Amino acid sequence: DIRHRAGSPFPVVMREHLRGPRTLFSWGVPAIRLRLQHGVRQRLPPKSRLPDAPDLRQRRKLRRYAHRDGSGIETYRMQLDLEPGTYRFVAYGGMACDERSFAFVQPAPGKGVKLEETTVIMDADLTTSVREKLRLHDLFWGSLTLETADLYNEGTVEMMKNTNNIRIVLQQMNGEPVKDKDFDFSITDDNTLFAASNNDLLPNGTVTYTPWAQGQASTGITDDGQEVIVAYAEFSTSRLMVKNSPKLIIRRASDGNAVINIPLNNYLLLLKSELYEQMKPQEFLDRESEWSLFFFLDENGAWIKTYIKINDWTIRVNNMDM
Repeated sequence: DIRHRAGSPFPVVMREHLRGPRTLFSWGVPAIRLRLQHGVRQRLPPKSRLPDAPDLRQRRKLRRYAHRDGSGIETYRMQLDLEPGTYRFVAYGGMACDERSFAFVQPAPGKGVKLEETTVIMDADLTTSVREKLRLHDLFWGSLTLETADLYNEGTVEMMKNTNNIRIVLQQMNGEPVKDKDFDFSITDDNTLFAASNNDLLPNGTVTYTPWAQGQASTGITDDGQEVIVAYAEFSTSRLMVKNSPKLIIRRASDGNAVINIPLNNYLLLLKSELYEQMKPQEFLDRESEWSLFFFLDENGAWIKTYIKINDWTIRVNNMDM
């Protein structure tokens, strides 16, 4: 339920008058109509027709509209009564409910607070060992610049998902079962503090993510009748950016030795097809929010480094110094 997961029932919106220093909360009325749309990254469904706006004579009243188009995506409309000019709007979804994982850092948005002074931070408790806290609440961000018009102007803030779910699977090539308890899984990154103005990550110190779910699963039966049991671990992380160096580290629980220690971004970007040669690496990371990585182990539990499966693609790895 996007309406619940994105925080309730409407997103937090900031507006900045580009011809002056003001940055305010925007629960206002018309002259600009904003249609805020929650989507999964930038893969948005066809825009649905929203209810008509009220007569402009009623614009002293705050109007908020919600519409469900059947795809599970909520769309919203706000009407803001603004002085003539050009404005920049920044919207967040996922920060207005009790289950939120991110919050504004003081000073919070308000009268007299500039947009560039506003930051958003992930709750530090979310990297603790408390399993129920390790799955991040979805966070969305969007921005739009719009100019007022004589009657009204309308724009859509398309919102990008800033959280990721990463599933790791370990499988023995000889078909022997793999136990998740035999391994310690972690991802390290410095990605907990956001600049509100451009959704960029700011330095805030490296954190260690641990799985919010892990266990064993069956992939089927081999030709000789042996059931293939794999181990899996599932992570929830903040935004992945190419300027950072997140690492996926898997250690044997028995001796602490690293079985896998790889630069996570480099391996996820191996999935980028030549069909999207013109797409920048950061855009590719931002367009996906759910990742699956399969690692194949030899009979000694060591990673066979010649290939890896990412999402639905098998990637042959030739350069192991990535």
